[in-house]
Amino acid sequence: MSQPTHTVGNHELQFEMPPGWSVAVNAISRRDYSQLIAVSSNRTSHMKMLLGNKTGKSDEEMENLQSRDSFVAIPATDTEATKIVLKCYYSQGRLTTNALSSLENSGNASHALHVTKFNKPQGTPSHYLDYTTFIIYVQAGPDVGSLRSYDAVITMTFTQKMTLNVDLNNVQGDIVPGLPKAIEYFYFFQVVDVNYFRRAIKSFVVPNTTTAQYILNNRTQIPPPGGLKPGTQFVGMNIGFSVFGLIKLGLVESLQDEAFHKGQRRDAKDLGDTGREQSGTFNPAWDREFLTDIDGVFQVTAHDEDKARAFLQEIDRAFGRIRSARSGSIHQVLLQRAAFRPPPETPNEHFGFRDGISKPEIKGVTFDDQNPMRFPGSPVVPLGLIVMGHDGDVDKANRPPWAKDGSFLVFRKLKSLVPEFNMFLRTEGPRLFPDMHPSKAADRLGARLFGRWKSGTPIVLSPHEDNPEIAKNNKLLNDFKYSNDQTSCPFSAHTRKAYPRNDMPGSNAHLFRRQGIPYGPELGPGEEHVTLQDRGLIFLAYQSSLVRGFKFIQQNSYNNPNFPAGKANAPGYDPILGSNNNNTGSRSISGADPSSPMQQLAFPTQFVESKGGEYFFVPSISTLRDRIGM
Repeated sequence: MSQPTHTVGNHELQFEMPPGWSVAVNAISRRDYSQLIAVSSNRTSHMKMLLGNKTGKSDEEMENLQSRDSFVAIPATDTEATKIVLKCYYSQGRLTTNALSSLENSGNASHALHVTKFNKPQGTPSHYLDYTTFIIYVQAGPDVGSLRSYDAVITMTFTQKMTLNVDLNNVQGDIVPGLPKAIEYFYFFQVVDVNYFRRAIKSFVVPNTTTAQYILNNRTQIPPPGGLKPGTQFVGMNIGFSVFGLIKLGLVESLQDEAFHKGQRRDAKDLGDTGREQSGTFNPAWDREFLTDIDGVFQVTAHDEDKARAFLQEIDRAFGRIRSARSGSIHQVLLQRAAFRPPPETPNEHFGFRDGISKPEIKGVTFDDQNPMRFPGSPVVPLGLIVMGHDGDVDKANRPPWAKDGSFLVFRKLKSLVPEFNMFLRTEGPRLFPDMHPSKAADRLGARLFGRWKSGTPIVLSPHEDNPEIAKNNKLLNDFKYSNDQTSCPFSAHTRKAYPRNDMPGSNAHLFRRQGIPYGPELGPGEEHVTLQDRGLIFLAYQSSLVRGFKFIQQNSYNNPNFPAGKANAPGYDPILGSNNNNTGSRSISGADPSSPMQQLAFPTQFVESKGGEYFFVPSISTLRDRIGM
């Protein structure tokens, strides 16, 4: 039995609800006399849930006599079917509220119940929950004839619990839920001896790769992402391959993503990165290491620096590089270190704003009934939006079998010009908000550019000043909507561009899981006005489609001055990540000053510079073992 069924009894309806289904019952009274609907089940035999017409008025929702809600509900169970009995009663006399339950006897039973059933329509996307709706027309007495004169209408909506058919032991752990870390090393490499490399994949990488299931099983033993904890034994490792690496390893079938098959360097112009055209080729102004073809990357995370470095030596040993940098099966292109900032700035990126609050969540993976999501209000998405081969992955039917349980990783090295940004806020903040103290005016402008105060408090919830109490309340930090104007939040604010919420219905289809981490030192002497040292954010994002995920958001939101569409004032670029190939004169926004939303605020410089990156395919454990390893 896969769906709820029903039978008609003597003045009652009987339903059988399969395991994994729940039901909600509500009703509308069509008459002004007393009516009662009794719902009972083999799981709730000790009580009956009663919907009654307590107002004595027609065409009003009945109310649950026990909870005062406008419905009654029976939750799902995973182990057994639920038998439900529904009975209806009436009295043409008017009874008091306390006397409604006295209707429940056979002498007051309704004359007839007429049932219409609706199932989920064919063609509905497979990741939508299955449901069945019964509409029950209640005929109180035998003298009732036409449909419009039915005395009550009951709706019973059965919904199937979402289940995931995924082996999380086969999914690399940084995809979901994310590798725990205080520090992270990115070991970029080129394959120089394919056979040696493939043997090392099978003997070393497969048994040492950290899976999603391992992280979930040990979430109470491993420290969460945050500051260094010397002595912590955990070391996490994942691996990904660029299109160049997959070709070397013989995995040449299309992954159905144009951006991935181009590679990020050839995609840099589309992303708005700074660079110049030469002989018809766009050359991004990246660090030199990223201007070569990178085959793959190891990600190594830890809470103890010595443990991380020891594991990096194990990688070199496994791939034959221990004798010299030029020996072995791989050539190290770059070793990039990243780390969360020291206290009290640990949760913040280098501009000083709290990071990592809003990301898509997957029920049954990143949260469940026993482990609720940390920030309610985060978008809930199907697994296939992030992990290939599952519901929500629109390309799964056209991808090779070895793509299942993999994901695309976007790696971007984003340099932050912190002194220049701070100077801009100190100059423009007091100009826009002359009635405020200069430091508070600077803070307010920064919050309007980011969409949050430095504490993480959304400016939608606290437009004029930071509210530390909101920042301490995880239930409030991510549960809000945007207004249709720029009074509380500019249309172009970074958080609004990144996740438009109600500005763009359907925007969940373009989301990705971020797992970023800062890199580089704290501000040093002489950096009051200009950046002297390399620091910023390692941007990491996972999705099953680059074209519909990261690249869509970068091109159509961050870099699009007319997004969100349909606004009275053109929003402008994302002031943090919006880019237009270094054409700085045209980067501006509206709405920085809520009292003058049409006024444009221009940016004299790009506060975040892309210094390199690549797109990687992060394969499943089975693909590492059976298709790449030998």
